[in-house]
Amino acid sequence: MSGMKLPSVLQTKVIERPEVHSDVNTDLLFPVTFSQQSARFVFDRKGVLDSNSQLQISATVTQTGGPGNPLGAFYPTSVGCLSLIKRAYLEIGGRRISDLQSLGHYATWKRLHFTNEYRTGIAIPKQSGNDVIMGSSARSIEAAASATAIRARGFTEPYGVLGRVASEYATNLTELPVGEQSGDAADVHEAPKRRITDDPKTTPTFSVGLSQLIPFLKNLQLPLFAMREEVSITIEFSDPVADEAFVVPGVDEGGAAINPDNCKSEIVEDTFFIMADYLFFPSMMAEISEDILERGGYDIPFNELIHQTNYLSYTTGEFVNELQIQVGGRKVRNLIIQHQQSGLNAHYGNYNSMALKHGMRYNFKVDSVNVYGMDLENTSLQFQETSAVEGTPLMINNYLYTYKNQVDIAGVMSNLSSGLSDRLFTTYSQTLESGSQGWIGLKLENVYSQGKLLSNQPVIYTERGTVAPPDNQSSRTVRIWITIHRLLNISNGIVTLLE
Repeated sequence: MSGMKLPSVLQTKVIERPEVHSDVNTDLLFPVTFSQQSARFVFDRKGVLDSNSQLQISATVTQTGGPGNPLGAFYPTSVGCLSLIKRAYLEIGGRRISDLQSLGHYATWKRLHFTNEYRTGIAIPKQSGNDVIMGSSARSIEAAASATAIRARGFTEPYGVLGRVASEYATNLTELPVGEQSGDAADVHEAPKRRITDDPKTTPTFSVGLSQLIPFLKNLQLPLFAMREEVSITIEFSDPVADEAFVVPGVDEGGAAINPDNCKSEIVEDTFFIMADYLFFPSMMAEISEDILERGGYDIPFNELIHQTNYLSYTTGEFVNELQIQVGGRKVRNLIIQHQQSGLNAHYGNYNSMALKHGMRYNFKVDSVNVYGMDLENTSLQFQETSAVEGTPLMINNYLYTYKNQVDIAGVMSNLSSGLSDRLFTTYSQTLESGSQGWIGLKLENVYSQGKLLSNQPVIYTERGTVAPPDNQSSRTVRIWITIHRLLNISNGIVTLLE
């Protein structure tokens, strides 16, 4: 440690001296370079950059060869408009400080920890996405009046509410697909106003905090005024295709079938900018500047995310897969593993961590020692270990985490065994969401949030299980994010990575 601890005005918490006069200037920062592949922003070296400065983003979606009806395209339910961004990184003086790859997938993981209130009041209005997938009861109506029908409000199984705040009406195009609507106009709900359109003037815009794109900024207000080097953020966009950058329903708003392969998105350049909040503390900035320029500066601990991608195929019968995670000699805080099954063409897009129908057991070997005495097989324990990574539980229903008790011995799920509603969301049954978020996590940091210093040996992740239809011959893209404890120093206007 060569410098001092950060003062409160450079942290995202209550200022120790609230009586200090402060000022906030908000600038619209447009990219210095822009294309449909990437964009780059350069910040003015003034004030203190608020980590909750917002990136505004929007896109249009068009279909070639279609009848020209509105598509009703929308952003994947689990991640929202962040599906448009593939990668974001921060550079200071040409050195890459923070780099978040597969950003949309990682953002899904973070969003699964948002509280219902934060989702409903902030995340959905500002970032899009929708949680109607956890809606209340079934779509089907009881054939005859009965006491059961009365108790279930006239619907068939599954009954009741599954425990998440959701709106069944505000975000649905219609409750029933074309051809199944009743003649009562009250049964057909008004089309939502936030669907993606093909017109840059009418398509909705959304905003995302910079700390969601750049983990380095999560707990830091960056002192731009005391930095001599250029500070920039580069955004790389996702491929402009369906189920990645956006999602389309089965039919358009005119009832015609949609071919997702003929749909393409485009970032709207005119509404793509950063609403940068620069904070000024006149009576304290001189002291901060002196600390940085003459007294050794400040030491800033932060989390760096290392990204690794592997591919696994599953064939019928017993399987054992081992993956080496190269993190030797690093201070590791936690590991997060996603098993993405591509090409599902469901309303949540491909932002999933699809569980196997029969489940699996797994273990980690750290410094040549197994983390668990026995392979972890119980899905409740797997859920608990995964939730420990963030310190808050995954805010999802059990049916989204696993297929256990939903499938028979052949791995087939019947309509009666699924605990999810069969109501339609943009023509897709919500039962498609089953088992779609079986993430795996391992926490290695201690109670003081200090990472575990590993030897030069790789971490070994091992999974075992039995494959049966329909998982046979399937494959997964396995993404691993490793959170590393890092430290840098800002002094004399220069940033130096210490460890």
